[in-house]
Amino acid sequence: MAHEHLPRTPGPSPSHDTVEVFLPSAPPYVGMSRRIAAGAMERWGGIPPEVAADTVLIVSELMTNAVQHGGGADSPQAVGLRMEHRDGQVLVEVTDNSSEPARRKVAGETATNGRGLHLVEKLAAAWGTSNTNHTTWARVSTEPQGPSC
Repeated sequence: MAHEHLPRTPGPSPSHDTVEVFLPSAPPYVGMSRRIAAGAMERWGGIPPEVAADTVLIVSELMTNAVQHGGGADSPQAVGLRMEHRDGQVLVEVTDNSSEPARRKVAGETATNGRGLHLVEKLAAAWGTSNTNHTTWARVSTEPQGPSC
């Protein structure tokens, strides 16, 4: 995976924790990704509950997009979730089979979807795509920034 958005330093970092999983591209695994994310942040410690809740929501939105647009629901292709806690932030990366970048949509008043990346943009310090658009990432500060959505 490319990591242009978060320069890496050589050698281990004293405050560096990572989790990486590959899940089937199917709706039930979005819930599993939320549980994996919440469990990882609990194990890492030092992440305020409101920041952890926002990060779990970001994971859910990015994983849902990957399942819906990154190869189709129930695709045999796996969706990758990678999270890294380092230097006062959590980096979330979701990798799928699509070469199309994630894009914000304009959702109609009665639409039941199309708002996920707007939420990600609101909750994350930064977000974008890398790895030839196969990876959508979001960076979240572990310091509370004020009220969430």
